[in-house]
Amino acid sequence: MGGARLLGLALAAAAVFLLAGPPTSRAAEPPNPNDPCISGTRNVCGTTGVGSYKTYRYGTRWFGDFRNVVPGQFHMYCIDLRFWYPGPDYDYREVPAAGLRNRDNEPVPVANLQRMAYALWTYGRTTNDDTAAAVMLYVHSLMGDARPGEVDPTAIGPAVTALSTRIAREAARYHGPYRVDVALPGEIGAGKTATATIRVLSSAGVPLPNLDLSLSATGASSLPATVRTNAAGVATVGVTATGAGGVHLTATTEPLPSTLPQIFRPSKPQAARNGQRLAAGASQRVSNTDTSGGRKAQVSMSTSATPGEVVSGGRSTDKVTITGALPSYRQNVTVRLYGPFRTVAAIDCATKPVFVSTFQATTTARHASVTPRIGEMGPDGLGWAR
Repeated sequence: MGGARLLGLALAAAAVFLLAGPPTSRAAEPPNPNDPCISGTRNVCGTTGVGSYKTYRYGTRWFGDFRNVVPGQFHMYCIDLRFWYPGPDYDYREVPAAGLRNRDNEPVPVANLQRMAYALWTYGRTTNDDTAAAVMLYVHSLMGDARPGEVDPTAIGPAVTALSTRIAREAARYHGPYRVDVALPGEIGAGKTATATIRVLSSAGVPLPNLDLSLSATGASSLPATVRTNAAGVATVGVTATGAGGVHLTATTEPLPSTLPQIFRPSKPQAARNGQRLAAGASQRVSNTDTSGGRKAQVSMSTSATPGEVVSGGRSTDKVTITGALPSYRQNVTVRLYGPFRTVAAIDCATKPVFVSTFQATTTARHASVTPRIGEMGPDGLGWAR
């Protein structure tokens, strides 16, 4: 933004003035006012990007981003009011964002840098002139060295003013550092399905809405590859334990704004003293894992014979049902019929069976019926054994 004679705007909202610093800023100027990139009131170095020129009480300024300065960077925003436009041959180098000071040599609060990082990544990569102007204004407001009215979006128009207010509000709520909160039940039984809850929290503890998360797990099945947080910032997913060894669920965010912005400074001597420093957005992915303990599956078997009484020469059907088995369960079940016996006390399943039937229990066939024809027998009935 701006050169020696090209001055800038930023947010006028009261909340933003708090970020912009007191109106008694010393309004630093470059040691050399002769900006080599200015002709008239325009940048002639070919480094302007998305945005437009506007004229207001401090003169004509570029309200937007810059490019053709650092390889691979296409949306860079100046952070120094009234200093030289960025030149393509100034040999910009990245410097640490931590400990950044404005041109009045005042420290820029870490919270301001975190808000700046959010705005640059979320809104700064735009092709819309008004959005680029709003980001540029917001970035300058966070530096704390603007003169009275120098960071006033109303000079640009209502669209930029509305965007500036929105960016300031969201940056305060949603900036990093971020924390992924993955919550599983304390224990999931083998073969059982439980619900995991996932949130991504901003530095202010606010859940981020409409965020895509990548999922991976061990000890679980039927897990989708991705899930999205809802408008309240919460995502839920069903997790089915495949065994008794517990479940480990990891959620990883889509690219989020970095905690701090990237800051670039001209390295050539004249440009280093007089040129704008630039800020760019960067991203990060954040992940976290939660673990749920396991519990063995309890497999049980029950039978039901019909009819309750069978006459000599009739048929008896016994339904065998297995419950609690895992989806991977495969097991042969053998049914044996013994008898006849004259009394219940005389039932002995160690003798040779009079009928044998086998079936395989699976996730789709966990019960079967066997129907032997009963031969001549006494009135005291038969004994079943499985």
